Amino acid sequence: MTAQLFAAQDKQNHRLDKQLRKEILRIEADIRKEIARYYQEYGKENVIEYRHLVQNLSQSEIDLLYQDYEAFAKKYPQYAHLMPVRESIYRLNRLEGLALSIRLKMVELGAFEQEGFEKLLREAYENGYLSTMKGLEHAPSFFHINESVMRMTLNAKWINGQNFSDRIWVNKEKLIYTLNQEIRDGIIRGDDYRQMARIIQNRLEVGANESLRLIATESAFVMNQANKQAFMDAGIQRYQITAVLDHRTSPTCRRLNGEIFEFEGAKVVANYPPFHPFCRTTVIPIENSSSIFIAESDIISSKKWLNSTFPSEKKFKKHIEKHLDEYGNITPEEYVDIARNLLAAPLSDDVEGFVDKDGFLFKYRKSTNDFTIGRPDGYISTLFKPILAYVYWLEQIEKYKVKDDEDD
Repeated sequence: MTAQLFAAQDKQNHRLDKQLRKEILRIEADIRKEIARYYQEYGKENVIEYRHLVQNLSQSEIDLLYQDYEAFAKKYPQYAHLMPVRESIYRLNRLEGLALSIRLKMVELGAFEQEGFEKLLREAYENGYLSTMKGLEHAPSFFHINESVMRMTLNAKWINGQNFSDRIWVNKEKLIYTLNQEIRDGIIRGDDYRQMARIIQNRLEVGANESLRLIATESAFVMNQANKQAFMDAGIQRYQITAVLDHRTSPTCRRLNGEIFEFEGAKVVANYPPFHPFCRTTVIPIENSSSIFIAESDIISSKKWLNSTFPSEKKFKKHIEKHLDEYGNITPEEYVDIARNLLAAPLSDDVEGFVDKDGFLFKYRKSTNDFTIGRPDGYISTLFKPILAYVYWLEQIEKYKVKDDEDD
């Protein structure tokens, strides 16, 4: 199942790569068109003298550049911080004006890439989690994707303190700088338009390859993390590294192939994939002998509750209307998370709990006066702050907790 998931994801990766390369070709055509205009207006015998490009922009050139700037700012207001202030346009020379035009195009490309990445990674997580859960031999009867956990995974700064978005824009800034430097150096050398077009093509091809590398690496990270979350939610404690063994296999993946580790100690790059860019290594679960909800101790402290929900939207809304105000200024999702965390919490001096004869889980947190019940089918039954506080909890113990003599 895992191999099939990654094969399907690889097709999605290449689909996004194809879309990006198509967009890059469009951007390249626009830049080459702009360069051609410079050669036509300022060149002589297909060469531009550098001195012509350090002269200030004409008013008509400023107006055209300003229009492009305004159109970009209107379309991509979220990336305004990546652009110089509008007033600076009036102080640019021709070479700086060309550099700004290129920046506009590159940031537009980055915006396209950002949108495509977000969609790809979200689908990778969803497909990975749900498909993995459905394929497990002892999968719990209820499961769903925890939106907050998924967001944390997608935005994880797992390489050099950067997430996928950070790396997109680091790559774009590097591409902008290199492209403008090479164009400037080409003009100083006296390169003709054909040579300049080749420089642009080569540089953007490097950028495309960097994007493909990022797509492959980030999707592998997200897919593996989705699988890991599914395995852990199902109560599976261990995993085995499984590498694709061929001439492309890295020494690290070859060495770790077949090794077994605990999920609690899993760390990306160290003992959990991906281990490097374009990593194809995955993991397979070592399933436990029984389902997570067999033993009472497992029910009381099961992490599975972290993915629980109310059994219906109607019941959820009813509880929100009745009890949300008890918790101050929080969102409905935060209300659900309180119930989830309490149901999953281990018993302690602060958290008490028991399972009644019908399999319902009762939990109470003394420090916050939170009372919740989890149903045998894994859904949340209720969450509220009892008026009588701990006295109410003692009443529940008296009414519903199975007495020791009943167990015998």
